[in-house]
Amino acid sequence: MVRQDKCAVSSCLAVRDPTKNISLHKLPQDEDSFAFWADFLRKANGVGPSATRKHLVCSQHFHSSCIGNGPMNKRFILAGHAPSLLNAKELKACSKCSPYELSDISILVEPPNPDFDKPYIAKPSQNESEIATLKCAVQKLNEEANKVPGLQASLENARKEIKRLNMQLTRKGTELNNWKRKIEGLNGLNGCSKKLKLDSEVQTEYSFEDCPKAGLILEMMSRKSRTLPYSDAQREFAFKVHFYSPKAYNFLRRSLNYCLPHPLQFSRWTRPVDPTPGILKQSINYMKQCNADGILMYYSLAFDEVAIRRHFGMFKGKVTGFVDYGGISVEDDPKKEARNALFCLATEINGSKSFPVAYILTNGLTANTMKKFISTCVNAVRETGGIVTNITFDGHRSNLRAAELLGARLNGRDPEFRPFFDTEDMAHVYVIPDASHMYKLLKEYVEKSRIELHRLQSDCGFRAANKLTGRHIDFKQQIMKTKLALHVTSNSTATGIETARLLNIPQFQNSEATVKFLRLFDRVFDFLNSKTTGKGFKSPISQRNSHIWRPFIERSKEYILGLKMHNEKGVLISAFDHKLGTFARGIYAAICSLEAIVEEYCTTDGALRYVPTFKNGQDNLELFFGKVRSRHGCNNNPSSIQLQHTVRSLLCYNVGAPWNGNCVPQEEAFNKIAPTSCLKTLMSDGDDVPLEVNEEDHEQVQSLPMSPHTQSFVDAVITYIAGFVGTSVSTQLKC
Repeated sequence: MVRQDKCAVSSCLAVRDPTKNISLHKLPQDEDSFAFWADFLRKANGVGPSATRKHLVCSQHFHSSCIGNGPMNKRFILAGHAPSLLNAKELKACSKCSPYELSDISILVEPPNPDFDKPYIAKPSQNESEIATLKCAVQKLNEEANKVPGLQASLENARKEIKRLNMQLTRKGTELNNWKRKIEGLNGLNGCSKKLKLDSEVQTEYSFEDCPKAGLILEMMSRKSRTLPYSDAQREFAFKVHFYSPKAYNFLRRSLNYCLPHPLQFSRWTRPVDPTPGILKQSINYMKQCNADGILMYYSLAFDEVAIRRHFGMFKGKVTGFVDYGGISVEDDPKKEARNALFCLATEINGSKSFPVAYILTNGLTANTMKKFISTCVNAVRETGGIVTNITFDGHRSNLRAAELLGARLNGRDPEFRPFFDTEDMAHVYVIPDASHMYKLLKEYVEKSRIELHRLQSDCGFRAANKLTGRHIDFKQQIMKTKLALHVTSNSTATGIETARLLNIPQFQNSEATVKFLRLFDRVFDFLNSKTTGKGFKSPISQRNSHIWRPFIERSKEYILGLKMHNEKGVLISAFDHKLGTFARGIYAAICSLEAIVEEYCTTDGALRYVPTFKNGQDNLELFFGKVRSRHGCNNNPSSIQLQHTVRSLLCYNVGAPWNGNCVPQEEAFNKIAPTSCLKTLMSDGDDVPLEVNEEDHEQVQSLPMSPHTQSFVDAVITYIAGFVGTSVSTQLKC
């Protein structure tokens, strides 16, 4: 190890001592000067470690003319000078001498140059020719060393070129394999097309008219370049598959040779849409564009809540999962965790679209929150130039209270009854409680005759042309199923009760009022749920057919006003005054509101000529919630972050609603077509196969214990079934 406080000359014991003017100096950085200093140390030390730039030489080995004084009395060696002095006396006195005798050391040092103007350079004792030879060798080595960086750069460039060529070769091989797969797929389709016979004698090429998605996939597989943009139809197909199941989409993408877009593309395509709580700007801009095109749009606004999972996370650099009103000023604490999402859905009455307008994250709904949210949404829609005909909500107390705070009075027996409230510009916005929710409340107040009918049908094993089952009796596990409530209050249930009464079955006597009740409310629901393709009371209401529905509506309003219920003390009071009479107040207000909408907005030559009343309910909002829950297969409890991603997706692409939810899409009746006929299959030419009759089953049926009244009911049902089958077969016979 090199000592930093001692002279490098082995025979010198000098250390740094400013009092004695002894200083230590490092070897110079210059190569030529370093060679002279190193030669001096080699001669002074004999055999020993070679000199390095870390060694120090004291000032005693320099001539006084070689040392200069700088600032702060700092001494330094002048440029071009080297050590040249050795004190023999000090060498003899030094206890740490070199391994050789001092007499054997011969140091040849030239005297200093008397000319102080020129720098003095100590010359080594070697021959000048040897020095020149060494310099030439060093120069050649330096030249060769200078060539090394260039050679290294050339080698690196060559390696990069080899890597690029290998990658290009790999891509060409992958492209070749892709084309081979496409050719195999096309050959397979060609083979299928040859097997398809559209005519008994002529074979034609395969057509994708019956299966447009197959043609769409074929177009994506035959794309010449992956950099080409996807069409709108291709984007929508890929997005829908990924929306329902990302795993299925990835499997399909791998199976089709990666012709489908990468899942990250969906995020890029939907990035401009802002799905944060509050007013959805994209929906408002769409409504402005529709009204700017010269078409006056009429909207029905539906309000309802959906439960969300309590979860906190980051979305666009913001913590989400807490109560968020989207800029709507309310009195609630925004630091609570969100449990529900309150949505406002706009449905075009004279159009075909239904989309969310706004939503907020809440921790419990209050009347003030609902009032502020309703007024904000109504004003936002009216600012686009459209007309808000009505608002719709369920029978929650906060909703009804919010309607009263806005100015509506929904009690039909109140002298100040008004099923609407006024906006800032004094326009009427009618309140229509959702018919489906009102009928769910109505189901609980039907008389016990329906229970007796179910018992009768269960005992005899036949149903009197109705859908009444055990699910309709024990409905607590399926309380949100609208069809269960409608089956109970249907005309077929009333017909079954009336049939049992006419057969003099004791438990069905004096059931005329129940039959009248069920039939009236069954027809009222047809009025509240009319569609464009319906007939009779199921057809949309307008001024032209007012002579059909208006007399019935007047009778219905009078009947509902006369309904009475038992209170807690057993006294009959009006259903409007009963605390559980929400269904009566809601249905009466809905009837009056629809009647007023037709009077105010429907004209023969205007933009709104008729009103399909099912658009004035919450069905479209329930279907929207079904779409939210169907994302990625099944997600009944989405978090706030998942909800925002789903809202963004549903605003960009049209996703079909599920068919197994609480509400069934209305388009099922005219979109699902089954051209095949079972009767043609049954009546086709073929060998007659004798039916096997199980004698034991007949004996068990005949041995069932039945009362005379039950037997008469069974006979009536069998007679009805036989008549229905005979009528159906007679319409198909051509003889």
